[in-house]
Amino acid sequence: MRNWINLFLTVTVIAFTIVSCSSDDNPTEPIQMELNGYIQKGPFISGTSLTIQELTDSFVSNGTTYSTTINNDFGGFSLSSEISSNYVEVIANGYYFDEVSGQLSSSELTLRSVLDVNESDSTNVNILTTLSKDRIIHLVIEENLDFEVAKSQAEIEILQIFGIYETDLASFENMNISENSVSNAILLAISATLQCDNTVAELSELISKINLDIKEDGTLNDQICIDEIRNNGKQIVFTEVRNNIEERYTNLGLSVNIPFFEDYLDSDGDGIINKNDNDTFIWIRTLESAPWATRMLHSSITFQDKVWIIGGRTDESIPGVYQGMATDIWNTVDGVNWTQISNNIEPLQQWFTCVVFLDKIWIFTKATDFDTAITTNDIWNSQDGIVWNKVGTAPDLFYSKVKSIVYDNKLWLIEDNSVWNSEDGINWTNVTSSTIWNDLWGSHYVTVFNNKMWLTIQKSVWSSTDGINWIQEQNNAPWPNRYEAQTFTSNDSSLYLISGYSAVGDGVSEPLNDAWYSSDGINWNEIQDVPFPIRGYHSSVIYDNKLWVIAGANGINNTFLNDVWCFQNYADWVISLKKK
Repeated sequence: MRNWINLFLTVTVIAFTIVSCSSDDNPTEPIQMELNGYIQKGPFISGTSLTIQELTDSFVSNGTTYSTTINNDFGGFSLSSEISSNYVEVIANGYYFDEVSGQLSSSELTLRSVLDVNESDSTNVNILTTLSKDRIIHLVIEENLDFEVAKSQAEIEILQIFGIYETDLASFENMNISENSVSNAILLAISATLQCDNTVAELSELISKINLDIKEDGTLNDQICIDEIRNNGKQIVFTEVRNNIEERYTNLGLSVNIPFFEDYLDSDGDGIINKNDNDTFIWIRTLESAPWATRMLHSSITFQDKVWIIGGRTDESIPGVYQGMATDIWNTVDGVNWTQISNNIEPLQQWFTCVVFLDKIWIFTKATDFDTAITTNDIWNSQDGIVWNKVGTAPDLFYSKVKSIVYDNKLWLIEDNSVWNSEDGINWTNVTSSTIWNDLWGSHYVTVFNNKMWLTIQKSVWSSTDGINWIQEQNNAPWPNRYEAQTFTSNDSSLYLISGYSAVGDGVSEPLNDAWYSSDGINWNEIQDVPFPIRGYHSSVIYDNKLWVIAGANGINNTFLNDVWCFQNYADWVISLKKK
């Protein structure tokens, strides 16, 4: 990073007034102060007013102030002057870059810092120096602590409010959001958490309430403030915060190394920061309304480094829909920007199951000619999703209930009462015609995890290495008993079960919006605060180390959806980021 000192504004004393003070409260000789630093929330912008006022040893103004205006957009300042006090307060008031929204603030914010000029010639003014100021002064005046001891205690207490117990950190006035270190990461995390979607007035009020609450005992007791901090943590989309700050500094012509602040957020609002929390999940609504038609019973796959959505059941009045079946194919690299690959694909005119195998997309369908009533079981594949080839005859199965997976270099079709596999997708072997779950009411769902095939139905979970012998890993999973419409998928670390319809008796079902995960198929944990609406007959797929939840039906009035969500375990996200 370039030397920013060369860019600092040399502050000129615009006005000052010296008042008489007792010799006990001020040094006998003037002190030469060389003071520099940064004003940061995000960075304050040009036009920010900076006031430095001398303080007596009782921490009241002695009447001497120095004022100037910052004339750069990264908040740097420098001051050289003789002063007659041991302590000064630095007060910054101005507009700043909001790291959460990615926009300049709509009004001015005031931040403060108090320091001993004998101990420091630099101070950054930020959220943390503002939060600690009143507590430091209380400890010095009311509890007779040395200033540096009081400052250290206040900083420890404030960090603990945010669940941070790190040691060997820089003092608050030395933290800088544009430099890479644990201390700077903590500053950015707390700054973003308090900001969240607050207006400047709301942020100022929150800071004021925290200051007042912690001033005398160093602990935050105001439950409203505690709840706001935790709720804010759940709302921070930290990928956007990182992108916003990097883009801001790039636009200013500066190359910076943004610290890894994500570790010090509390993304699930449980009072435990992400780096210490093994059950933190990050949810993002990627798209509220995709360009493709609302649908359910579609397929989603990963193919050629993209997410694909294929077919499904939708509104018959939509162009390109055949007998209520969507016949289009779309893909995306980010979940936001979708490209239509093809439409009116013949195998999508019926119920089907879809899978990627041998670098092709495969579709298995039971097709009925509505003129002749002749039914055929067709196998189709495509290398690009555009040109489709009918390559063979599939086993005679009911394909609305067949689940397809790839395991042990074979393609598997798993129905209610039979299991089939194939090494080429065309020639098939009936592995078994009797399944252990056939007597259970409802639909089964399958995936591959830890070198086994896994199947779930109702509240049970099964695994197999050969498709013949199935081990019941769990017979009473903690989720509500469900009979269909869920998804069951996995990544390298966990199995995931998402939403669906629970069975509440007498043919009555209840739609859900829950999500569950397990690292062994036996012990299951619920993912808290799932943000998406209830749904079933959606699709789920693993892509870019995230689990994507796509479309479906809302289950209340069977309204079809076309939204896109993704989430991932925080630990998985860290691994993926470091790989990049």
